[in-house]
Formats: sequence, structure tokens, C-alpha cells
Amino acid sequence: MEVKFSKSLMIAASLVLALVAVALIFASEEWAANFGIESSAALTITAQVLGAFMASFAMLNWMSKGMTLGGIYGRPIVIANLLHFSMNGILFTKLSLTNNEPILWAAAIISGALALAFARLAFWS
Repeated sequence: MEVKFSKSLMIAASLVLALVAVALIFASEEWAANFGIESSAALTITAQVLGAFMASFAMLNWMSKGMTLGGIYGRPIVIANLLHFSMNGILFTKLSLTNNEPILWAAAIISGALALAFARLAFWS
């Protein structure tokens, strides 16, 4: 049961990260315009670098989906995902409270849910 949970979690996390990565790499100017941010070369490059990070993290998760994860097994991967999604959840929640954009609320909820799932895998497996 735990192996199936960890595999499903890694697949879900890798798909979320891959979708965000593709959006940041190929549509960074459109995302900036959506939030009313004036696009610049520095913003575009920064978004694309962040997208490259997300793509590599997505690939790490995808390639780790068959590993034994949880408890002491695969701990660096699980803790890295826990930290990433926890911080994203906190930041998106903070942004959502000030901007009230539905996309920010969705990002906060998805990040929070993934953070809780990784916490379960890290500490209660």
C-alpha cells in the first residue's frame, strides 16, 4: 500500500512540476502579463531559469517513482519535495490573501496538498 502511495505521489508531483516548467519556459511573458507585470528581459530569463529548475525537479521525481520512498528510504528526495511544496504553499497562500486571484488559490491548495502528502511519506511511513 505504501509503495503505491509513494509512486502515485511522485507521479503527481512530477506532472505538476512539469506543467509549471513548460509554462515558465515557453510562456513566461504571457504569465507576467496575466498578473499585470511588465515583461522585461531580466524577468523572462529569471522565469525561464526557474522553469528549468522545475523541469529538472520534475524529472528527478519521475525517475524516482519506482524507488522505495518514505521513512529512511529516499529521504533526501522526499525532504526536498516537502520543503519545496511547503514553501510554495505558504508563499502562494500569502499572495492569495493579498491578491485574491483564483489561480493563486489553486496553486496554494495544490502545493499544500502535496506538502502534506510528502510530510506523511517522510514522517509517518
